[in-house]
Amino acid sequence: MRKPHVRKHALESATPLDWISLYSHISQVQVPRNELNKKLIAASNSGDVVRVTSLLNSGADIQTEDELSWTPLDCASIHGHLQVIRLLISRGSDPNYVNGVGFTALMSATIGGKTDVVTDLIALGADADIENPYGESALILAARYGLRDIVVELVKAGANLELQNKNGDTAVIKATIGYEPDILRELVRAGSDLNLQNQEGLTPLMIAVRSERTDITNILLEGKHINLDIQENRTGWSALHFSAERGNSATTEALLKAGANAQLKDNGGLTALEIAEVKAAEKESYLFICNGPDYTSLISLLKENIAKESPTLPSQQGSSVGGSFSTQQDRSPVHQDTSPTPPHMEPTTLSKTVEDTETEEKESDQGTTDTQQDIDAAHRRGRTQEALRNLVTRPVQIAKQIFNDLDKRLKSVDKKDQPEVIGQGSLDKEKRKTKTRESLLTIRPLMTHRKFHNLFSDFMQ
Repeated sequence: MRKPHVRKHALESATPLDWISLYSHISQVQVPRNELNKKLIAASNSGDVVRVTSLLNSGADIQTEDELSWTPLDCASIHGHLQVIRLLISRGSDPNYVNGVGFTALMSATIGGKTDVVTDLIALGADADIENPYGESALILAARYGLRDIVVELVKAGANLELQNKNGDTAVIKATIGYEPDILRELVRAGSDLNLQNQEGLTPLMIAVRSERTDITNILLEGKHINLDIQENRTGWSALHFSAERGNSATTEALLKAGANAQLKDNGGLTALEIAEVKAAEKESYLFICNGPDYTSLISLLKENIAKESPTLPSQQGSSVGGSFSTQQDRSPVHQDTSPTPPHMEPTTLSKTVEDTETEEKESDQGTTDTQQDIDAAHRRGRTQEALRNLVTRPVQIAKQIFNDLDKRLKSVDKKDQPEVIGQGSLDKEKRKTKTRESLLTIRPLMTHRKFHNLFSDFMQ
């Protein structure tokens, strides 16, 4: 039987809103608020000013957030829609509103790289020093992502240059870590504090020296009031210690010219020169080919600097008492006056002389205490240096032990045991001998150090 033809109505594919509009008793369709908010987010993302205006007039929430906690102003800012931004702020959107993830519109514009939006938001009242949950302001974010133009705009707006995030990093430290010389130059020129340390105790200069970025180091050395002798928390190393450990002669020379203290000691009592000497000895003990830094010129540079500074040290000006240096000028007035004592001394002069004598005795006692402290420090320093020497020479001892074992194996293989009938045992011995020599020939190119060349040659004979 043939099915009757059913005529499809035009509204069969309509939405529920279309069905609601058919009823005459409803004069206006009420769109759910969450639908309006979603459309407002979408219109702000696309920069549709007309659509945003219509949705706001229909009752959309101007501070609504999407599933990622972005507001309409955040969406317009990160995409650079200036007209939508101005419209939203004029209709009551707060430029300093912190969304669900802790970001403001200024931070959104910053990570979006929109310099013109950053300038506009600042003019409309955005605060440049608000921090996100990680303690990062818009300036730190701009330095972190290498956005020089935005850094310049934020500096002009008076952003705080000394703000530190949760790790203690400032904008200068972020620019140093990211190897951004242009941004770093702007921050140094603006007067950033170059002596602030992060939680590890590192300054921007230490980070630059440790990373062996000479260009970054030179920019930081141009800064005013930079302290070259700040020491890191764990090891007590200064920037010069890091430079000596890396074997960077150019950086070391620049630090010394800028006034770094070559006699500053770390927590173990070692100076930069002693660290360089230890690293040089460690390099000499390497078993394999090593194309590391040349510590010879660096050690010479440090020694020359210490020799130049020696005449101005107190140790060269006066006598040494238990490691505590003093001069005749540092003594009491009794020792300063070399003229004969007058026959008649007033009581006041006599009392002063007695007081000076007591002061001298106290200084002598203090000198004894300083002597004991210096002896203890010398013992600690000696133990540290001995431990470092053992650490350096230990690989050599291990290598000699390995070579002795190989020597015994070779000698046992080289014993010529030729029976009248070559059996399976002899064949296995010849295979082991061949395999051993092949193994030694494989590592021979690596063993070119002068300390082990002769030893190795003896094994291969």
